[in-house]
Amino acid sequence: MKKLLTLFFLLLLSTQAYPQENSTCSRAWTPISINSTPLKNNDSYNWTLLYEETFDNASLDTDVWYTCPNGWQRHHGHELQYYLDENILIKDGILHLTAKQETGTYEIRDYDASGKALTNTRRFDYSSAWIQTRDKYQYGKFEVRCKVPKGRGFWPAFWFFGSHNEIDVFEFRGDQPRRPQLNTHYWCSQKTRIDSSSIPRRRIDYSKDFHTYSLEWDKCKMLFRIDDEIVRIDYKYKNAQGVYIDSIEQLTPGQYWQNPLFPEEEVTLILNLALSQEGGGIRRAHAPNANTTFPASLDIDYVKIYQNVRMK
Repeated sequence: MKKLLTLFFLLLLSTQAYPQENSTCSRAWTPISINSTPLKNNDSYNWTLLYEETFDNASLDTDVWYTCPNGWQRHHGHELQYYLDENILIKDGILHLTAKQETGTYEIRDYDASGKALTNTRRFDYSSAWIQTRDKYQYGKFEVRCKVPKGRGFWPAFWFFGSHNEIDVFEFRGDQPRRPQLNTHYWCSQKTRIDSSSIPRRRIDYSKDFHTYSLEWDKCKMLFRIDDEIVRIDYKYKNAQGVYIDSIEQLTPGQYWQNPLFPEEEVTLILNLALSQEGGGIRRAHAPNANTTFPASLDIDYVKIYQNVRMK
């Protein structure tokens, strides 16, 4: 298990674990034929609580959660922080993933042109915190109640990561607390990625209070919710007439189109608070400035994971 988790982090260091080159990678839906009727076992809303964490204990359950016990830097999005477990705090039933403005020199891992790992040291001016589930999931309902920080440079996220796929239930730029970003990404290769991004029309300041964010994911669709309101739906299939397929029961033999961004693999649940200077591909567009208040934290009230055992 320890070796597998180490490998996971090494893959994240280079942003993703890439599949082989696929020159046909496109956002265009792919035509497919279904020749037999699938099993009718896709009762999406019969969710059974599999795991609940309300942070009533003084520390995280390390049988469920993996952190960064040796410290870690992620090479992605010009992140500025070094992840440290000392920035994880549980107090009064709330998990705080805390970002601090503090200078330290830490070990990092880079790669040479041949892909060989190189260990160096680097100075960081910020530290923060990251947690992820040890288990991986495919299909289920995943719900987090939390409060996001406000301020330039902060980049909180509730997301899922696999070998090819990423699902962002939310990510915020700290200077835009009214604009949660909901994304799906698929890496066709090391150089090629396709994306689908959206921002709900609700224009409230999410940093002022706790809100509930959830993903309901079954074999035909993903429902993204904020405070129980559906703010996005991703479908896996649509029929030849362009009508989206809501459940397995509707997949009778025939011709369909398949969404290339719909996840086909197990993924890991991740909660983290990064510090970044990038936004929309523009360097220093959201960098911390003199008005950014430290320390600040992503405050998490609970995490709930539901699964429908009939779907396995």
